[in-house]
Amino acid sequence: MIFILDFDDSFTYNIYSELKLACKSESIQVVPKENCLNVLSTLTETDRKTLIVLGPGPGHPHQYNYLHPTLKKLMSNENVFILGICLGHQILGEIFGHKISHCQEPMHGRAIELELDKTWQKRLGLKEKITVQRYNSLAVISDSTTVENSIAALKKNSEVLIFAGTRLISYQFHPESVGTKYRDEFFRKPLAFLI
Repeated sequence: MIFILDFDDSFTYNIYSELKLACKSESIQVVPKENCLNVLSTLTETDRKTLIVLGPGPGHPHQYNYLHPTLKKLMSNENVFILGICLGHQILGEIFGHKISHCQEPMHGRAIELELDKTWQKRLGLKEKITVQRYNSLAVISDSTTVENSIAALKKNSEVLIFAGTRLISYQFHPESVGTKYRDEFFRKPLAFLI
């Protein structure tokens, strides 16, 4: 099962379309933000393989602090994989204790190039240089390259652009955007978890 938390963002159904193309056999449910806590609470004890997508959205991740305790429970459930995108990435950044701050420069609709070392190339299954599309004015700021529970962080300057762990991956950019190359590859790891 796949649940996409919709924080009132126009990209939500682009994410839905990417997931539907990549995984036709899975049921995908888009959850309005008003119902997120109820749905997440029902999944904390699930014994079925489940992908939860914390989607993008306007606003500040502080608005969703009430989701933190339930998301922490979900992170300890071995049947759940969490994928964060943009605002969802920032919500996870707050859970891991990182600061959220304004980007050094506006990033709405900007394509950037990321250079991946061999560890990140292997972890993501991608080439050394990738282009991703960003649409954010806020960012997760960290001095560290690791966070709790052995989750690795890929940074550009002080901004964390990717978190990756065994059952979690999170992007500050939009993997579903037309400006991101290898779009389907960014969804490969969470979808492989469902098989």
